[in-house]
Amino acid sequence: MTSNEITKDRIEKLISAFNLDGFDVDEEKDVFLHEGKIGIVATHKTATVGTTGKKKRVFYMEGSPYDMGYLMGKMAEPEIERMCTEFNQTIIFDFVSLSIKDEALRKILGSILDDIFYLLSLDIYPDVPGDYKQELEGMLDGCKEVHPSTEVSRHGLWLLNVGIDAALSFIYTLKLPLKKKYPVEIRPEHFRVPIACNGFAVFGEDNQKNKFHYMGRDFMFPTAGVFQDTATMIVYRPDQGLPFVAVAAPVIIGSIAAVNSEGVGIGVDMSPSGNCNPGRPGINSLLLNRHCIQNSADGESAVNLIVQAQRGVSWNYILADGKNDTAYIVEAGETTEAIDFLSYPPEDLREGILKPAEALLKNPSTPIRRGLMVRGNDYVYPVIYASKFNEALFATFKANPKRYEYLLQEKFDYDYQPEDFADNGYLNKIWTDKHCPMAHYFAPQREHFDNLILTTNHFIIPEMRFCSMSPVCNFVAQWNWDDFQWRYDELHHQLSNALNQNFSKYNQPFLTYEEAKQIIDFLAPYNKYPDYYNKDHKPMDQLSVHGSVSLLDLKKKTIESHYGYYSDQWLKISLENYL
Repeated sequence: MTSNEITKDRIEKLISAFNLDGFDVDEEKDVFLHEGKIGIVATHKTATVGTTGKKKRVFYMEGSPYDMGYLMGKMAEPEIERMCTEFNQTIIFDFVSLSIKDEALRKILGSILDDIFYLLSLDIYPDVPGDYKQELEGMLDGCKEVHPSTEVSRHGLWLLNVGIDAALSFIYTLKLPLKKKYPVEIRPEHFRVPIACNGFAVFGEDNQKNKFHYMGRDFMFPTAGVFQDTATMIVYRPDQGLPFVAVAAPVIIGSIAAVNSEGVGIGVDMSPSGNCNPGRPGINSLLLNRHCIQNSADGESAVNLIVQAQRGVSWNYILADGKNDTAYIVEAGETTEAIDFLSYPPEDLREGILKPAEALLKNPSTPIRRGLMVRGNDYVYPVIYASKFNEALFATFKANPKRYEYLLQEKFDYDYQPEDFADNGYLNKIWTDKHCPMAHYFAPQREHFDNLILTTNHFIIPEMRFCSMSPVCNFVAQWNWDDFQWRYDELHHQLSNALNQNFSKYNQPFLTYEEAKQIIDFLAPYNKYPDYYNKDHKPMDQLSVHGSVSLLDLKKKTIESHYGYYSDQWLKISLENYL
C-alpha cells in the first residue's frame, strides 16, 4: 500500500471508531492532515450543548507535540480563542471574595491578580517539559493558520494552562516573590477558593467473577461562563508515550480526567495548604496529570513521576491502575527533601496542644517522598493523632473561633464527638452544618474496604494535615472546610452502603457500573441534594455543570463524562477502538 492508501485506511478505521461511540465524521470537512498526521473533529449524533442546539464535539489527534497542537489549533480555533480571552479575563474574579461588595475594589483586585498570576506563571516555564511548550506553539500556529487575526496569543495560552497553579501558590501563602508595590494592601479576606472536587477508585469482582475497576472523578470548578460551552473529550495518540483519552477543553493540554491504553486513570483535586512555593510554582495539577498519563504504564510509575516533578502547589492526585488493581491518593505539596510539619500550624497550637506531636512525627505513617505522602488502598491510618489531639483542638476553637485575625466566623458551637470519627460517621450530618474547626483537626479516613479509596479537597494523612493548619490557607478557605469534610463523608457513606449491600447479597464487595456512575454524580441537582448547586431552582437546561463529572472503566479503558449543562447527555469514549 502507498502512504496515501495507508492514511486513508487509518482515517476510515478512526471514523468507524467514532461511529461506534455515537459520533459522526464528515471525511471532507472534519478530517485534518499535517505532515502525514491525522486530526479529526467528531460530532455527536444526538447530544447538544444546553438549549443552543449545537451538537457536542470531541477530537482525535496524533503525532509529535507540535503536530498535535497544530492540528488542535486548526480544528478548534474559535473555542481556543474564547478560552484565551473570555475565560482568562473572567476566571480571576472567582478568586476574589464575594464578601467584598465594593465593585471598584473588586476590579482593582482583579487587575492586580491578573498581573500577579502572569508574573508568577513565567516562573513556571523552566519546569515544564519541552514537549508541552512545543504543543502550545503548534496550537498557536494552527490557530493563526485558519484565522490570521485570531486573538489567541502565546501569553493567553500559557496563562490558561499554568495560571491556576501560579494563582494558588500565592493565594495559599500570600507570599509574593515580587518587588512591585500595589495600590491596595493584599489581605487574606480579599480571596476565596472556588473548590468542590470528589474522586474515588473501587475494584474487585462481580458475582460472576468478572473483574472491575472504576474511577469516579468530579472536577467542579468555575466555568467563567465559557467552559461549559467548550468542554470536550480528546483522544491522543502521541509519537512518544502512551495513547490516552482525556476530559479537557481544546485549549487545555493538561487533563481533568484521563485513562491510558494500559488502564491507568488519573484526576486531581484542589487541596488548600501552606506547603507551596510561589517563588517556584513548578508543574502541578492538570499538566502533571497529562505528564503522568502519557508516560506511565502502571500506577506506581505514575506516582513516581509526581514524586520526581518540580512541584510548588498543594493538590490531591487520585491514581488508579486497572491492570494491577491498585489505587493511590497522592497528597502533594512543594518539592522538598524534608517537611517541617510543625512550622505550619499557628504558634499557640504548635507550642501548646500539638507539642507532643514532635515524637509521633519521627515515625511517619507512610514515607515522605520529596514533599508528598501517598496513601494507597492498603494504607493504615494512624488513629493516634485524632484520639490524642482532636478533643483539645475542638475545644480551643470553640473557646474563641475568632482568635485569628481576619476570621469571619463569629461563633463555633460544637463539641468533639468520638463517634463522628468512626468509619461511617459524619462530622456534618447535612451539607449546611458547620461542625469543623476549620482545618485545625485531624480528619478521619473512613475507608475500611481494601478495594476502595476516595478523596475530596483536604489532606487526610495526619502528617500532611499539619501543613493545612497554616493560618493563611485557613483564612482563604474558611468557608470551605466543612464542605470538604461533608462531601468526603457523604461520598464514603454512599460507596460503603452500596458495597455492603452487594456483599450481603453476593459475598462480594462490588459495584455495578451504573451504581458507580450514580454515586460520582451524587451532587447533581436531579439527585439527593437538589439545592447544592441549584439554590435558585433553575431549569436543568439553564444550569451549567461546574467542570465535569466522569466515570472511568479502567478494565475496558473507557471514559463516560457529563459536562456542559445538567440537561445534556453524558458522552462516552472507548479508547481501545481508536488504537
